[in-house]
Formats: sequence, C-alpha cells, structure tokens
Amino acid sequence: MRFGNYMIHCLLPALLLTAAADTCAQHTTTVDSLFFRGVQAYEDGQYDQSLEIMQMLDKLYPRHARKTASLLMQGKTLYKLARYDESLNAFRKIKTNYPESDYVDDALYGEGTCLYRTGEAIESVRRFLQVVEQSGDARLQVKAAKLSSEVMEKSLTAADLKVLLEKVLTEKSKAAVTIKLAQKELSLQNFLTAKSYLQSFLDMFPQSEYDERIRALLGKAEEYAAGEFSVGVILPLSGPTAESGRRLLDGIRFAVDQHNANNSTQVRLVIEDSGGNIVLAVKAAQKLCGSGEILALIGELESDKTAAVAAVAQERGVPCFAPTASMDGIAGIGSCIYQLNSTLSVQAELLARYVVLEQKKTKLAVLYPADEYGNIMRNNFVETAKKLGADIIAEKWYFEGAENWENSIGMQIEAIREAGIRRMLDDSLLVRVAEDELDEEHADILQIQGVIGMNQTIESLVDSTNLAVTCIDGLFLPVSGAALEFVIPQVASKNIQTQLIGGSQWYDLDMLNEHRSDADGVIFPSDYFIDESNYNYYLLRNNFRTAMQRTPGQLEIYGYDAVQLLLTIIEGKSLSRENLRNGLAETGRIPVTHGIVQFNADGYNESLHLLKYRNGTLIKVK
Repeated sequence: MRFGNYMIHCLLPALLLTAAADTCAQHTTTVDSLFFRGVQAYEDGQYDQSLEIMQMLDKLYPRHARKTASLLMQGKTLYKLARYDESLNAFRKIKTNYPESDYVDDALYGEGTCLYRTGEAIESVRRFLQVVEQSGDARLQVKAAKLSSEVMEKSLTAADLKVLLEKVLTEKSKAAVTIKLAQKELSLQNFLTAKSYLQSFLDMFPQSEYDERIRALLGKAEEYAAGEFSVGVILPLSGPTAESGRRLLDGIRFAVDQHNANNSTQVRLVIEDSGGNIVLAVKAAQKLCGSGEILALIGELESDKTAAVAAVAQERGVPCFAPTASMDGIAGIGSCIYQLNSTLSVQAELLARYVVLEQKKTKLAVLYPADEYGNIMRNNFVETAKKLGADIIAEKWYFEGAENWENSIGMQIEAIREAGIRRMLDDSLLVRVAEDELDEEHADILQIQGVIGMNQTIESLVDSTNLAVTCIDGLFLPVSGAALEFVIPQVASKNIQTQLIGGSQWYDLDMLNEHRSDADGVIFPSDYFIDESNYNYYLLRNNFRTAMQRTPGQLEIYGYDAVQLLLTIIEGKSLSRENLRNGLAETGRIPVTHGIVQFNADGYNESLHLLKYRNGTLIKVK
C-alpha cells in the first residue's frame, strides 16, 4: 500500500470519531488541517494523494467552508493526472453551483486548459479571454493573456480565428483576436483580408484603446495590398465548351500579363475550372467568394452558369463581371453583377426601333426558334415594333434540334411566303387578268411583274417562285448559327424580297461570305465590333500574335476587355469590394476594344452596335 493511502486508512477511524464529537471550532480546524494537507501533497507532486484527501474531505464534510477551494484543487490534480474530462467537470461545478465564489475565475482558467487538451482550442481561448476580461487577479489575467496568445498563434488557423472572432463580443477580446487574425493573414499574404478585419474593428470601436496598434497593422496591410490584388476566374476549361473557355481565358491572361509587365500594382488570377457544369460553377464561386483576397470575379462563359455564379457573388458582396452572357435577368440578380454584353431584350428593342423608325419598315414577318433565346428576341422585337405602328404579317417558329428541324424551317418560310402573297392580293399589289387575256408564252415573265391569272390558286402561286413576295418590308430571323445555314438559302429560294434582320448570332463573317449574295444587306445587332483601322487594336493584335502565335478572336477580345474594364476602375489604387462596386456604379462610357461599355443602373451594358453586311464586309450603321 502507498504511504498516502496507508496514512489515510490509519486516520479514517479517528476522523470518524472526531466528526461525531467535534465542536464547531474543532470541525473548522479539522477541515483546514485536512485541506492544507491535500494542498501540500499537490505542491509535492503527489497528485493521487492530494485528490484522495480532497475527495474524502468533501465526503466527510459536504457543506464545509472550503468546498469551492477543494473542487478547484480536485480540478487541478485531475488535470495533472491527465484526466481532462473529469478535471473539466470539477471546474464547471464551481461555475455552475457556486457562481459567487472567489474561485470562479480560476475555474474558468482551468476549464480553458482542459479544453485545449481535449482538442477544443477555440473554446479554450474563449475561456482565457473571459479571465482576462473579468478577473480581479492581475497574476491570473497575465497568465490567461499569455496562454490565449500562444494558443491563437500556434494552434488556430486563420479559419479558426474567424470563427472565434464571431464568438467573442467585447472590445478587449475582439481586439486580441482581430490582431492575431490580421497577423496570420498578413503572413499568408492575404493583405486585403487582413485589411478588412482591421477596418471592421475600427468601425465597430472607433474610440478603442487598441486604436494605435490596430492602425499600425492596418497601415502595413494597406501598404502590402497596394502592390497586388486578386481576381477570380470561373470558366469551362474541360468538358464540351472547353475550347471556348480556354480562348476566353487566353484573353484574360494576356491582359493581366501586359498589365503586370508595365505596372507596380500586380494582378493575380485565381482560376477555377467549372467543366461547363452548373454545380461545379457554384462550388467554384463559393470557394473564391469565401476568400477575402478575391476583389472581383470574371465568369462564366454561358448564361445559365453565369447566373448561378452571379447569385453566389451577390450573396457574398463580390463584384462579378459576366463577359459573354446576354440572357435577360443576370445583372438583375443584384447590385454586384455587371454584364459586359447587352441583354437580348435590349438587342431586339434597338433593332425594332431602327427598322421601323429609321428605315421606315412597317410590314414585318418573324421566324424564330421556340427556345428561351428565340422567345425573348421575338417578344421584345414584336412588342416594340407594334407600339411603333408596325404590322406583323406573319410569325412562325420551329424547334431547333428536333427531328427534321431543317425541313421544318423550309416549311415555315414557305408559310411566310404564303402570308405575303395573301397580303399582296388583299392590298391589290397583284394584277389579276382573265385566263384568255393571259399570254401563256409570257406567263412567267408577267408573273414576275405581278400579273397573274384570275383562276390561279394560292397554292400554285406559293409553289411558283417566279412571283416575288414584295410586301414584307423586313424579315426578322433571330436564329442560331446552325440554323442560318438553312435559313439564308431558303429565304432566297422562296423569292421573298425583303430586308433581312438578324440576331447577334449572325456575327460570323465566314458564314456570311459563304452565302454572300443571299445574305447581302442583312442588319443585325452585336456587342462586338472591331475597327481594324484603330491603332490600339492594331497593337493588341500584333502583341497577341507575338505572345500566343495566333490572331485574337472574339472570345479572346471579350476576355481582354473584361480585365481592361476592371483595371480602368481600379487605376492602380488599393480598393475594397465596396469601393470597386461604387466605382462601377459611377462609370460613364468606357471604350474597350470591341466597343463601348456603359452600365445602366441595373448593371446592364446599354451600348450596342448595329451592323450591316455589305459586299463581303461589316459596316457599323448605328
């Protein structure tokens, strides 16, 4: 038997007899004697013996005057014995059962040490900071402050410190955590993040006693941040649209490389591959927006993925540039979203106004795909044209991609031809003569001149391509690039003599040249127009060729211009996300390579080109 146990067992009978016969004074003397004997055992490193004495004391005298002191000693001995859960329980009993005790602060400190040992470092620091805040024991405050600093520095990550910062509420504790968090972010070169947390503290506590120290760190963060800022990029670099994503990224990288080579303020790209998948795009946006270092986002390529990315950016307050998306509603997600392309509704409305008001075309027909793109273009064009007094002679649609959809296009164009012929008959644009007056030998020539037989049926007139349909002033064809291969020759073959009006997807010079005679004169909207005589474009093209060994195309220019727009707003300054948003809201007309960017109050680019294809070249008409 150990000496301590032997001594206790020898004392036990005598103590029991004493307990029964003690006077109050004797009781106090015995409690004190036993308590200090336990304390001495603790100081001598005999932790088992100290624990047994304190536990026996509580058992013999459940209501003795040194109850909280005994619990504190039990907590400390259990801690020394590495029995951390039991130790934690002893400290918590003091806090719960004896909240007015002088030892509550010691219990808090002990609880902090146990929590650290059990892997709860964040809660451990919270307890130490509570001691610093509320203890009247200067010695204990110093110990707690030292331990809180050591644990934050050595055991907590930046992410842990951010969690801790949300949990602490008082100025002193928030100052301690903010300083450690800022120091950690600075060491990770996350200068904007450090700056953000330091500024938030000053905003919360403008008259803080820690003002000088916080501002010193803030100055350091601003100094470092002025030399670099990070831009997140989300594009499909794998999957079915990878080629387009990589071309857009090439333009972004080229613009950044050019800037970094000629400026002290450096741009760092943080690139995420969405794979053309909306879920991966959202995850990439969450990751990038969760970093305080990302000043802005650029992406995605397609409108639906862009909308998903924009929703995350708006929630986190991160400015987001959509370089290619044109679907309606994306910028409307919130004040952080900016579409560099105009929306489909803007394109359709501008076309209708130009055609009706400036070209005086008032008898119109429409052929459109029955999808989201086609419906938006059709609805806005038709509604605007009608308001301006135009007459819609025919509206036809088709399901692109359905079985035999190419044949469907031919049938619908034939239906438009029929509607035109009926209108020509109603408007007396065709001359009907009796069959015996019709010179059969010259019937075809007469039909070309608008002279037809009295008994000729509509069907025969539709089938015959000799008779030109001339009553349709303009034919609006907001169709895709794939459908254009069928639409252009079909309109020509049906002898519909009209002004062709296209959508933005008509911007394909190779395709137009392939159908040069049939497509000549078509008018269509485009966000993209390159003036090849412009010296700045000449320099960009040559520099890009030198760097990339190829000529930049439309997507490369879109990527390049997205970065240029961002750099124009920043102008070498160290900006926060809020500063950048304010700068974007105040922008006027900003010239970029492919045109003009002018954001309206809703974040849409109001600037748009109207182009005409004429004799193998594109001409800007508006």
